[in-house]
Amino acid sequence: DMKQEINRLEKIKNMVFRMYSYTEGHNETLSKRALIDMLKHLSLDIEEITNHISDEINKLKQSVN
Repeated sequence: DMKQEINRLEKIKNMVFRMYSYTEGHNETLSKRALIDMLKHLSLDIEEITNHISDEINKLKQSVN
């Protein structure tokens, strides 16, 4: 239903914004450890976003067929 679609898309948008905000907040020089932790966190968000986008693509394909 449309409310579920809106919620799904808002969740994706929020994850993308969180990723952007997280990296923007680290303008100062980072230690290697802090940089590694940031990259680990970011890669998990990227994986989650990619999975959500794949789900959305599959749903759109199903609705077309």
